[in-house]
Amino acid sequence: MNRLLIGKKLKIKLVLAVVISLVISISALVILQVVGETVLDSYLSKSTFVENRQQDALDRFEAFVYNQNVSTRDHEQLSAWIRHERYLNLYIFAKDKLIFSSNTEIDPAINGPR
Repeated sequence: MNRLLIGKKLKIKLVLAVVISLVISISALVILQVVGETVLDSYLSKSTFVENRQQDALDRFEAFVYNQNVSTRDHEQLSAWIRHERYLNLYIFAKDKLIFSSNTEIDPAINGPR
Protein backbone atom coordinates (compact mmCIF):
# COMPACT_ATOMS: atom_id res chain seq x y z
CA MET A 1 0.00 0.00 0.00
CA ASN A 2 2.79 2.34 0.92
CA ARG A 3 4.62 1.62 -2.38
CA LEU A 4 1.46 2.40 -4.35
CA LEU A 5 1.17 5.77 -2.64
CA ILE A 6 4.83 6.59 -3.33
CA GLY A 7 4.40 5.59 -7.00
CA LYS A 8 1.41 7.91 -7.43
CA LYS A 9 3.31 10.80 -5.84
CA LEU A 10 6.22 10.24 -8.22
CA LYS A 11 3.88 10.17 -11.22
CA ILE A 12 2.25 13.40 -10.12
CA LYS A 13 5.66 15.04 -9.62
CA LEU A 14 6.83 13.82 -13.02
CA VAL A 15 3.71 15.10 -14.81
CA LEU A 16 4.00 18.41 -12.96
CA ALA A 17 7.69 18.73 -13.94
CA VAL A 18 6.86 18.04 -17.60
CA VAL A 19 4.03 20.60 -17.60
CA ILE A 20 6.21 23.25 -15.93
CA SER A 21 9.07 22.65 -18.36
CA LEU A 22 6.65 22.86 -21.29
CA VAL A 23 5.26 26.19 -20.04
CA ILE A 24 8.78 27.56 -19.53
CA SER A 25 9.97 26.47 -22.99
CA ILE A 26 6.89 27.90 -24.76
CA SER A 27 7.28 31.17 -22.84
CA ALA A 28 10.96 31.38 -23.80
CA LEU A 29 10.12 30.70 -27.45
CA VAL A 30 7.47 33.44 -27.54
CA ILE A 31 9.73 35.96 -25.81
CA LEU A 32 12.68 35.22 -28.11
CA GLN A 33 10.50 35.42 -31.21
CA VAL A 34 8.96 38.75 -30.23
CA VAL A 35 12.33 40.25 -29.30
CA GLY A 36 13.95 38.90 -32.47
CA GLU A 37 11.25 40.27 -34.75
CA THR A 38 11.35 43.65 -33.02
CA VAL A 39 15.13 43.93 -33.36
CA LEU A 40 15.08 42.79 -36.97
CA ASP A 41 12.24 45.14 -37.92
CA SER A 42 13.95 48.12 -36.31
CA TYR A 43 17.23 47.31 -38.09
CA LEU A 44 15.66 46.79 -41.50
CA SER A 45 13.41 49.83 -41.26
CA LYS A 46 16.29 52.20 -40.63
CA SER A 47 16.48 54.52 -43.60
CA THR A 48 20.26 54.24 -43.85
CA PHE A 49 20.09 50.48 -44.32
CA VAL A 50 17.46 50.72 -47.05
CA GLU A 51 19.21 53.62 -48.78
CA ASN A 52 22.57 51.82 -48.73
CA ARG A 53 21.00 48.65 -50.11
CA GLN A 54 19.29 50.58 -52.90
CA GLN A 55 22.44 52.52 -53.76
CA ASP A 56 24.54 49.33 -53.87
CA ALA A 57 22.02 47.69 -56.20
CA LEU A 58 21.93 50.77 -58.42
CA ASP A 59 25.74 50.86 -58.62
CA ARG A 60 25.89 47.17 -59.56
CA PHE A 61 23.19 47.65 -62.18
CA GLU A 62 24.93 50.68 -63.70
CA ALA A 63 28.20 48.74 -63.89
CA PHE A 64 26.41 45.80 -65.52
CA VAL A 65 24.72 48.02 -68.12
CA TYR A 66 27.97 49.85 -68.88
CA ASN A 67 30.19 46.74 -69.06
CA GLN A 68 27.74 44.60 -71.05
CA ASN A 69 26.39 47.44 -73.21
CA VAL A 70 22.83 46.45 -72.34
CA SER A 71 19.81 48.29 -73.71
CA THR A 72 16.20 48.27 -72.58
CA ARG A 73 15.41 45.75 -75.32
CA ASP A 74 17.83 43.13 -73.95
CA HIS A 75 15.25 41.45 -71.76
CA GLU A 76 17.15 38.15 -71.55
CA GLN A 77 20.30 39.83 -70.23
CA LEU A 78 18.32 41.94 -67.78
CA SER A 79 16.44 38.88 -66.55
CA ALA A 80 19.68 36.92 -66.17
CA TRP A 81 21.25 39.73 -64.13
CA ILE A 82 18.26 40.14 -61.85
CA ARG A 83 18.15 36.38 -61.12
CA HIS A 84 21.60 36.69 -59.51
CA GLU A 85 20.43 39.50 -57.24
CA ARG A 86 18.71 38.63 -53.98
CA TYR A 87 15.57 40.41 -52.83
CA LEU A 88 15.60 42.88 -55.70
CA ASN A 89 12.97 43.83 -58.24
CA LEU A 90 13.82 45.85 -61.33
CA TYR A 91 11.30 48.07 -63.07
CA ILE A 92 12.28 50.09 -66.15
CA PHE A 93 10.02 52.88 -67.34
CA ALA A 94 10.14 54.91 -70.55
CA LYS A 95 7.90 57.96 -70.71
CA ASP A 96 5.87 56.75 -67.72
CA LYS A 97 5.27 53.38 -69.41
CA LEU A 98 6.57 50.19 -67.82
CA ILE A 99 8.78 48.47 -70.41
CA PHE A 100 10.55 45.90 -68.21
CA SER A 101 9.64 44.25 -64.94
CA SER A 102 11.59 41.57 -63.12
CA ASN A 103 8.35 40.73 -61.33
CA THR A 104 6.53 38.84 -64.08
CA GLU A 105 3.54 38.35 -61.79
CA ILE A 106 2.54 41.94 -62.59
CA ASP A 107 2.09 41.28 -66.30
CA PRO A 108 4.04 38.54 -68.11
CA ALA A 109 3.40 40.26 -71.45
CA ILE A 110 5.53 43.26 -70.44
CA ASN A 111 8.77 41.37 -71.02
CA GLY A 112 7.52 39.64 -74.15
CA PRO A 113 8.98 40.09 -77.63
CA ARG A 114 8.98 43.60 -79.04
